[in-house]
Amino acid sequence: MKKTLILSFIGLFLLTNYSLKGQGGIADRTVNVQAIVQESPAQIKLTWDNSSFAQSTEIFRKKRNERSFSSVRIGLVNAPDSEFIDNNVEVGQLYDYNLVQRTSFTSSNVFTLFAWGGISAGINIQLNAYRGDLLIVADTAIKNILSAEFERFKDDLIEDGWVVSVVSKVQGDNVSTIKQKIKTWYNNHQAYGKSLILLGDIPVPYSGNFGIETSPPDGHVPDHNGAWAADVYYGIMNDGVFTDNATNVDGITRDANKNLPGDGKFDQSFIPGEVQLQVGRIDMSNLNAVGGNYILRSQNYLNKNHNFRNKVYEVPERYIFEDRLNLLGTEAPGRLHYFQSSNFHKDSLIRVSNTYFSEVKSKPTLFSGVTSTAGYSSINGVGNVNNFADPVYSVFSNYFGSYFADWDNTNNFLRGAIAGPGYTLTSIWSGRPVVNFHHMSLGANIGFSLQHAQHNNFYTGFIPFYTGIAPQSIHVSMHGDPTLRLHTLSPISNPNAAPTNNKTQVNLSWTASLEPEIDGYMIYRAIHAEGPYQAIHQEPITQTNYTDETPWKGDNYYMIRTIKKKSTPSGTYFNLSQGRRAVALDIDGDPNVHNHNLTKNEAFIKLYPNPSNGLLHIEIGETTAETKASIRTITGQEVANLMLYSGQNTTDLSSLPSGIYFVQISQGNKITSTKWVKYN
Repeated sequence: MKKTLILSFIGLFLLTNYSLKGQGGIADRTVNVQAIVQESPAQIKLTWDNSSFAQSTEIFRKKRNERSFSSVRIGLVNAPDSEFIDNNVEVGQLYDYNLVQRTSFTSSNVFTLFAWGGISAGINIQLNAYRGDLLIVADTAIKNILSAEFERFKDDLIEDGWVVSVVSKVQGDNVSTIKQKIKTWYNNHQAYGKSLILLGDIPVPYSGNFGIETSPPDGHVPDHNGAWAADVYYGIMNDGVFTDNATNVDGITRDANKNLPGDGKFDQSFIPGEVQLQVGRIDMSNLNAVGGNYILRSQNYLNKNHNFRNKVYEVPERYIFEDRLNLLGTEAPGRLHYFQSSNFHKDSLIRVSNTYFSEVKSKPTLFSGVTSTAGYSSINGVGNVNNFADPVYSVFSNYFGSYFADWDNTNNFLRGAIAGPGYTLTSIWSGRPVVNFHHMSLGANIGFSLQHAQHNNFYTGFIPFYTGIAPQSIHVSMHGDPTLRLHTLSPISNPNAAPTNNKTQVNLSWTASLEPEIDGYMIYRAIHAEGPYQAIHQEPITQTNYTDETPWKGDNYYMIRTIKKKSTPSGTYFNLSQGRRAVALDIDGDPNVHNHNLTKNEAFIKLYPNPSNGLLHIEIGETTAETKASIRTITGQEVANLMLYSGQNTTDLSSLPSGIYFVQISQGNKITSTKWVKYN
């Protein structure tokens, strides 16, 4: 079925910078909402500023794990009032709120004439120490030439709670072979496979029948019709939703955009299925305008990524933006900048005029953005890709303008943004559709917000948040590391793990974090260095030492992270620093986690953590034998049956009652049974 945009639009280069009389500017099309929270009794108060056009504001709510907002509003506030108190909330629960404001210029038939606002809010939100499983598809040149930086990057990801796997892009690989490598990994990591990093010059998928199925997202017909670069393809595991039958060549300027049957470019203009993986591309090829070469630019990116994560430098929490499009008819794409008010305090949103690059080259800032007319390598009236040859001190960036969203070309502006010196680590084309970053204010990584936007179809279902034009378009992607979070903390240093008491216990010690006013430290443990790591205590440790009185039998790997309660315009959460690791070898601890003594023809089996609150990992060595796991109660009742594959297999059994279970693993003719303890 063809899917068409609810609004028609024309190329950005044809539109001028004007306001419709009596309809204000882009700020009047947004509801700049912030949250004030209290713990007891639990309460979230939403506040916003009404424009002179505001009449009433409707409030809708959902929990974070719910796909869509209810169509039933939880509140209606008539202007001039501008706050709403939600008492039906729980401490530790994340909520998404959508605010829809009727104004004096509202038309019931034109969505863009409403004012919109959104926020993720919560009280004392806890971050998951285990963030999920991640795959790096790495160019062999980067792995080999930058081996030290690459291994440090892996360590940084592990020390932020990811379980990291790596596959290599080798000579002769194409889109199809890269996708097969991703799918092979995902089939062994389905339960917790969450993120994908394309590191280096990785083959670029193309998809789209723009100009025939629907207008191209930037409105440039016919020269920008056809297929666009579409990294989201790598995040969708069901290949069956993609076809390669379209013919779309007339009037298209670039050969790369032309689409013919069987050419390896897909037909879909809209995301055709569930996006399982948060995909980010770190590709420094063909960007000579930024300076250096492919390897040096890649090295620079890995260095600045490490420095930001570990808070080598302080970055002020502000957002600098420039808008040169104003209402653009009635679309008002620049409103996306004001949506940042739930991430930054209102006085930290700084709008500039004709000075974007001079501002971000002199004022460090967490986030920045521009909305303007554009080309592949420039934003009109603002600058071009050459500007990134000098340090730009914006960590996260989003840009909106024609052409450079189709980024697989030489000296592309969007890719160039992350290639230069300075701080910039992510770059996203936001505006058609809007990528909302509300989730980051309470600790979510930017890839979560990207995936949210890829699933978000505001016009055909009340799904968060406001998207603007082209919801679920196939081009929605990002450049940079998708695992990055908005706020950083100083980590500890000098971790040490020393066996004691005849190697039945482990003494941990470390040098304190330089972060002021912390709540303490969290200690995590794993069966091997790469995790996953699980907390071994509930409350923060305030001293700089700790004794693990119940270690596992064998090798015990520890990670220590600074924890600090963070207040934001969205509420409060407990932020975690990068971890630091230490190991205690050959400990005489709990034998429930161990390596079986197997012959060389049998694969090793590891089962961990044990005990656990529901997350169960079963690691299997290389084997061709069919391997299954049956989880049974002490009375023999089977409660789960799993097919296992070589490598780490993860399943979530948190729905099971607490108690003692037996994990019976059959591998060929061999059957082993291990006791596993589940607690709430």
